[in-house]
Amino acid sequence: MSKFFKILFRRSTILATLFILQFIVFILVGTYLIEYSIYINAVFYTISIIMAVYILALRSGTIDIKLPWIVLIFAFPVFGTLAYSMFNQDNLRKKIIKNLESQACKPEDFATPDPIINDRLLQENKRMFQQANYMYTSNNLPPFINSPTKYFKIGEEYYKELLKQLKTAEKFIFIESFIINEGKMWNSILDILNEKIKQNVEVRVIYDDWGNITKLPDHYNKQLEKLGIKCVIFNPITPFLSLRHNNRDHKKIIIIDGKVAFTGGINLADEYINEKLRFGHWKDSGIMVQGDAVRSFTFMFLETWHCYRDKHEDCQKYISEGKTHSDGFVQPYLDSPADNELVARNIYINILNDATDYVYITTPYLILDPELTNSIVSASKRGVNIKIITPHIPDKWYVHLMTQSHYLSLTKVGVEIYEYTPGFIHAKNVICDDIVATVGTVNFDYRSLYHNYECGIWMYKTSTIQEIKKDFNETINKSTQITIEKLEKVNILKVMLSSMLKFFSPLF
Repeated sequence: MSKFFKILFRRSTILATLFILQFIVFILVGTYLIEYSIYINAVFYTISIIMAVYILALRSGTIDIKLPWIVLIFAFPVFGTLAYSMFNQDNLRKKIIKNLESQACKPEDFATPDPIINDRLLQENKRMFQQANYMYTSNNLPPFINSPTKYFKIGEEYYKELLKQLKTAEKFIFIESFIINEGKMWNSILDILNEKIKQNVEVRVIYDDWGNITKLPDHYNKQLEKLGIKCVIFNPITPFLSLRHNNRDHKKIIIIDGKVAFTGGINLADEYINEKLRFGHWKDSGIMVQGDAVRSFTFMFLETWHCYRDKHEDCQKYISEGKTHSDGFVQPYLDSPADNELVARNIYINILNDATDYVYITTPYLILDPELTNSIVSASKRGVNIKIITPHIPDKWYVHLMTQSHYLSLTKVGVEIYEYTPGFIHAKNVICDDIVATVGTVNFDYRSLYHNYECGIWMYKTSTIQEIKKDFNETINKSTQITIEKLEKVNILKVMLSSMLKFFSPLF
């Protein structure tokens, strides 16, 4: 499929077309069908009521997600109804669930809870045990104690270590990325993959079709297959047949021999290592884990892979035994819209609710639902020092406006908000009270928290946490604090626009 058709059927293009269609209908009714307008309006009104009842009574989701759709449908019946039908359906979710049920590999095949680990965590901190237990009951991925982590405060450091680890591969390399773009970063990785294939190392790649809609050549999966790299495209775009692309594979996972795994915010494209400057300096983060916790990432990768091919292979051959030691608890987590469990959001909320001293957050987008907002506000009001770093140079102006729409209400309750002055911050980190942290792929926005497939690592009392905190403080020194005085001087039109975008943010 050519890039022209991919762009033609991308979400923004379709929405613009539908809105123009609605405008044309209004013109026709007002110009040529005015004598029938009372009947046409009655039909529109009936459609709107039916859709509103359907959304409220029969569809899943919170009221803050449902209400913008209902308002949009009443305001623009044709546009709103068609947009909802195309972009808020569960076809992919139902397909994924069906495929998951038919898989031979289950999470318990990779790791089961260790009673000794659980007892130790319970004795050290009951609330942290409950947090770990919540994550386990949500996706069957347990905590580990023999899984050291290494934090990377910038894409360049991540990239250097990744190349080093890829060169050590002897059995297999699994790569799952939302974005892959040809350039220095991906081409150098591809060179290593080609060498490893010659050494009989198995290589698999998963990439999201929507995330690469304008980035990869047509049929790139076939090019990789010719090289000997097995490839899966997640949720491939099919014009005229499927316009539902609300659920995206936003995970970033790289696994080498079952011994080492990488995750974090870093995609495989040159802007993530500042070889290409798009929005000023790109500040990102990543993390590498070794030992038993790698099994959880291997399961995450294979779960997605088996939704498309090799459903009944022997998963045991991808599990590696290795003696390692770490100084704390490490628990990878998976967040999937297929199970209707908001794992990542609830992890964030639990951290905020348990905090006693501070919570530091870095995120490219700050588009919060009411419950997450309430947790931040409540923590700040009880004396927890909340600091949040967002970009100064945005990648999408309208998303940045939605982010800024939360600034005033949060700063009024004592939350400190900073913008990363040199450019764009893409890191998704949370640090709390010197004892808890998460690093992963999950943004503080509706798309990551409700719609995408995401992953991350939760850590308790690991030495890595101090490294993440140090990086946060260094980043603060390069950032500009947003004050109430600055916010109150903002142009009234900008305030109105950002408020409107904030209301409709669940739709983006």
